[in-house]
Amino acid sequence: GAARVEEGLSNTLIILSSVWKGQLEVDKEFAETPEIECDADELNQVWTNLLTNAWQAMKGQSEARIQVSTEYYPDGYSDRESAWQAFVGEVQGPCVCVKICDNGPGIPAEYLEKIWDPFFTTKDQGEGSGLGLSIVRRIVEEHGGAVGVRSARGTEFCVLLPLKQNETNIKKKEGSDRDGAEWKRSERAGGMPRKFQ
Repeated sequence: GAARVEEGLSNTLIILSSVWKGQLEVDKEFAETPEIECDADELNQVWTNLLTNAWQAMKGQSEARIQVSTEYYPDGYSDRESAWQAFVGEVQGPCVCVKICDNGPGIPAEYLEKIWDPFFTTKDQGEGSGLGLSIVRRIVEEHGGAVGVRSARGTEFCVLLPLKQNETNIKKKEGSDRDGAEWKRSERAGGMPRKFQ
């Protein structure tokens, strides 16, 4: 299917706002981006995980704020990948960029390289699952996209998604749907809700 990322982001924010109950401010800076070929439900899982992590990082903090922005790069992504501390995937050609930024305590540098690993968590035992970032990485890469993070004061995630899916991505997705079913199930068992729809 095809969808604009802003629709999924807006819907996810509406769902999560009932959990946040006004404990944080959300600043939306949405551009007029074109539709992209995507599995909208899967992308909503990405937004849910990233936004939930941001909220959990700032829980109890006064003046907690999340900024969600979108941008269209018709000639390809122009910011250097080196601007990001942990960057996975690669996107060439026209793409849409989603940035989710919080003003929480940030992610310690020694954790940044590990955050994409399945089951990696900074939480104490019994406090729930990991960051859900391995799921984010898998879904983004299945869409032929890339994802990066930088963290100092606060944490910023950047997700790049191509406008069109090529054959390789589609085959990769079909293969991983088969091969990854067991892994996804076990990952999901301790994790975030997979779909809100």
